[in-house]
Amino acid sequence: MLEATIDCLKAGFGAPYRKWLRYDLAELWDDLTSEQAVRARGWFDYKALQSARARSQAGKDDLYMLQWAVLTMELWARQFIDRNPAEMASIASIASLRLSR
Repeated sequence: MLEATIDCLKAGFGAPYRKWLRYDLAELWDDLTSEQAVRARGWFDYKALQSARARSQAGKDDLYMLQWAVLTMELWARQFIDRNPAEMASIASIASLRLSR
């Protein structure tokens, strides 16, 4: 390796949220934030989400991080809240086990 590479400080990188939400995840966003889905969950205002999406898509506001937060929160809810209660109880019992030394 080059000396400059070895001595270089670590640097993070940003995820391409804008591109993902504008193109790659647009259909997923539409599915997860449909009027029916948003009203059923009851956590967000449907019109506000659609307005944020429209303003981001039009380049008026940079609200992609807000959209990312909504998307990941809904995916989390579907994974951990909407699951079968018996399955969740099983997971909770495993999570509460004490590990012996």
